[in-house]
Amino acid sequence: SMSGENRGYHTVRRMFHISELVDAHQMLALTFGDVVDYAVDFGVPEYVGNALDDVYIVDNTDHVVIQPINEEKDPATALTMCIFGYHGGLSLVPRKPFSKFLSAVFAARTLQEILPLADIAKIVVCIFATGLHLLRDEGAAAVESFYVTLEKDKKTSFYRHHSSSNFDPNIGMAEDLVDNLHSKLVFANDVHSLGMTEEEIFNSIQRGVDSSNRDVGWIATDDIVEYFESCWSLLPEITPALRQRKLYTVADYHEGVKNLETFLSSLEVDTIFFSYRGLPSAYDVGVLAEKALHNQELGMIYTKVK
Repeated sequence: SMSGENRGYHTVRRMFHISELVDAHQMLALTFGDVVDYAVDFGVPEYVGNALDDVYIVDNTDHVVIQPINEEKDPATALTMCIFGYHGGLSLVPRKPFSKFLSAVFAARTLQEILPLADIAKIVVCIFATGLHLLRDEGAAAVESFYVTLEKDKKTSFYRHHSSSNFDPNIGMAEDLVDNLHSKLVFANDVHSLGMTEEEIFNSIQRGVDSSNRDVGWIATDDIVEYFESCWSLLPEITPALRQRKLYTVADYHEGVKNLETFLSSLEVDTIFFSYRGLPSAYDVGVLAEKALHNQELGMIYTKVK
C-alpha cells in the first residue's frame, strides 16, 4: 500500500530513510506504521482490509465504529485496542489516528503467530507514538474512550489514581501525551499479563518517543532541499485532485499549494517533538523546535510565492 499511486510522502522509501540504526521493534513498527492511510488511499487497501474487516464498520454518517473483539480468540487485537484506548462501539471520524490504529492491528495480527504479546505491545506502542502529534485535536475523544475502558474493566483503583492527572481530556502539553502512553502501557501490562518489567516499559516508551521524533524529523532537517522535497511529496496526499492523474489543471495545482500552505502554518513546531524523562534532553528538543520554526518560515514564504 505504501507503493500505491496515491502515496507521495508516506512511502517505502521514506520508511527505510527514517528507520536507519533502529532496533527490531522500531523497525517493525515503522514498517507497518503507515500501511493504512484511510484518507489518502480512499479507505483500506483490499489485501489489508481482508485482515481488518471485523475490526470496524462504516455507518451511514461515514463514521467508523469499532467492533467488539473476543479477547480469548484474538488477544493481539484486544491488546492493541487497550493501548490505543479503543473499545467496541466507539464511533470515530476516520482521521490519521484511526489509520495508525488499523496499521497497528494489522501488524499485531500479522506478527502474533511468531512473537509473544509483550513484543507486540512494544511494536504497537511505537506505532501509537508516531501519531502522538496528531492527538492534540482528537485527544479528548481518545482519553474519554480510555476512561470507558477503565470503567468497563472495573479497574477503579487505577482509574482513581490516574484520572486526575494523566488522563485530563484537555491535553495541551506534549509531556502529557507521553505520560498517557506510559500509563496505557502499564495498564495493558497488568490487564493482559504481559510480564514486562519497569525497565522494559521505560525502554518501550523511550523507543516510541524516538520513533515519533524520527517520523517528523524532516521538519527540523538541516538540509533545506530535503525539507522542500518532503513538502512537495505531500501535495498529492493532501490534495485529492492531484492523485491518480498524470495531467491536472492550474487550479488543481493552486489548490495543492494552498493546502500545503495551510498544512505548514498549522504545524505547532514548538511542541511537535517529544521527550521522555530527559531523553532527548530539553536542550535538544529546543534545538529541533528552533530548526523546525526556521524551516516553517521558509516554507511559508515559498508557498506564498508559488
